[in-house]
Amino acid sequence: MGTGSPIGVPFEQLGIIPRVFKFIFDELDMRRAQSEFSEFKVKISFLELYNEELHDLLDPASMVRDKITGKPLKELTIREEKNGIISVWGLKEMEVTSQQECVHWLNMGINHRVTSSTGMNEVSSRSHAIFTVTIDQKIVKDEPAPPGEGEKTDEVAQVTEISSKFHFVDLAGSERIKKTGATGKLLKEGISINKGLLCLG
Repeated sequence: MGTGSPIGVPFEQLGIIPRVFKFIFDELDMRRAQSEFSEFKVKISFLELYNEELHDLLDPASMVRDKITGKPLKELTIREEKNGIISVWGLKEMEVTSQQECVHWLNMGINHRVTSSTGMNEVSSRSHAIFTVTIDQKIVKDEPAPPGEGEKTDEVAQVTEISSKFHFVDLAGSERIKKTGATGKLLKEGISINKGLLCLG
């Protein structure tokens, strides 16, 4: 998926997400060159599901707990809108303008992700992660308004807005306790990894 550290990795060996950044901005540059009427806005977010809790990987406050209450300093909640769309309230969304900015925020999120060493994997993801890319396109065209009786024809801006959203889901591997040799905290995490698939759905 590309949610591991990309440092020192040749481009042809990178995962899906870093490749998508290049594809998106190459495509947007081409479309901007072809049309003077289109405006584009790209936003990203990075969410982690760890021990059945949601963490904002672009905002470490969601991973820090209050010393008195024990609750996260920033809580994320799943809500269903009136139109049936599911959203995560409190999740930070960053506007980006280049492939390099996307890679910067991806790396920051990767550094905040929970990993541990197990009997099967030296750097094992202990969480499921969702990296989301949202592209908003606004198409503005000036078209002649239908003239009324005795009136001049004026130009009226016709605005069309299109929004696309891509979710890239990186699942932590389902674990067999005997093979990983997990005990204590690692054992609890392994159980949550398997249970978290239902929560993720």
